[in-house]
Amino acid sequence: MTTTLSADGFIEIPEVFRKADALAQGQTCEIERLGQGEYRVRVGRQPAPEGKESWVKWLLECPRAAALQ
Repeated sequence: MTTTLSADGFIEIPEVFRKADALAQGQTCEIERLGQGEYRVRVGRQPAPEGKESWVKWLLECPRAAALQ
């Protein structure tokens, strides 16, 4: 899949991948340069929410929990 580098140097992860991996705003990414023009991106875990209701919502949005529903 192709994406475009913005003028600010941002690369957008396509929506189909974000949905498939349940990616959310605020997650950190690690970028490794493999060689000229080759990179590996690893998305870190989603930051833990605050408050009891937020935890329940966060757990229910977990990809495994969604598969069980």
